[in-house]
Amino acid sequence: MEYSSEHYIVEGRLKRPLYHGTSSLFLDSIKKYGLGGRNIIEELGVIKTLKRVVQLAEQQLKNNDNYSGLEWMYQNLVNQTSANQNWQHGQVYVSASKGLANQYALNPYGSELINETLRLYDLLHDTSSLGFSENPVLILRGENISP
Repeated sequence: MEYSSEHYIVEGRLKRPLYHGTSSLFLDSIKKYGLGGRNIIEELGVIKTLKRVVQLAEQQLKNNDNYSGLEWMYQNLVNQTSANQNWQHGQVYVSASKGLANQYALNPYGSELINETLRLYDLLHDTSSLGFSENPVLILRGENISP
């Protein structure tokens, strides 16, 4: 049976729990500002850095299987057109599936965008054009974090 949103909303209230999975990296911010109280993706310049990292990957990783097999995913992330099974509220993604939220929490950086940006960055041979001051998300590399 297919469900529509009317099954989940009664008298204007959501009657289904939603879940969000992330890492301990954002715990202090969530406690202080609430879930979605800050736009971490924007503050850390993740989209800008991902676009630059993808440009470098296209030049440096043409024959790298770790990149070529996932090139479409990086392009979708850059264009933000990838379909998903989640709902977006501001910059926060939530899921009706506790299991899916747990999977997202297992991303090393708690965010698919941050995780994939840093994973692709680590594949690059020459990162000299990516400074930390212009790409603050790079500062997260090596942080001690847990789901």
